[in-house]
Amino acid sequence: YLLNRGVQTARGCPYRCKFCSVSRYNGTIVRNRDIEEVMQELRLARGKPIGLIDDNFMGAGINGRKRAKALVKKIIDENLNLKIGAQADLSISDPENEELLKLASRAGVKAVFIGFESLSNESLKTMGKSLNLSRGAGSYAERIRKIQDHGIIVVGAFMIGNDEDDKNSLKRITDFVKSSGINIPQYSIA
Repeated sequence: YLLNRGVQTARGCPYRCKFCSVSRYNGTIVRNRDIEEVMQELRLARGKPIGLIDDNFMGAGINGRKRAKALVKKIIDENLNLKIGAQADLSISDPENEELLKLASRAGVKAVFIGFESLSNESLKTMGKSLNLSRGAGSYAERIRKIQDHGIIVVGAFMIGNDEDDKNSLKRITDFVKSSGINIPQYSIA
């Protein structure tokens, strides 16, 4: 989606992934904007593509998920007819977040950017990507399908060139991207 505007509803990320600049620049404490203030901006974008440029729009932890639900419910209630692209973490596909995933789809979330980073649990450990490690790289394909079942495109990010990678790592990742049905892959060099 060609994004006409970006809206940031929160800043900061509690995860401290070693390769990522977000927690260094924006801090590890998530600071949320008032939902009504955010809604004022979203009303201006009615019917248009928009990027929710939060570091993790779906929120971290129970309070983050509650806030994300409250925001998407307001978007639905006001029938803003948005086409939303957002960043999320892998936990959006956890069973306890099924309602949030459904609501996000109804609110117009059409694409989520998720950092899968690696298929190697050892690389995930070295990266400090504990959220993915706790769910296991072996669950990625199922989680991708779950998100896509809600009509949401998955943009999957992978880091190439980690210390644990070998000459076959890139092939394993590209084979996985093809077999898993990730809609848009993004590859970054570590």
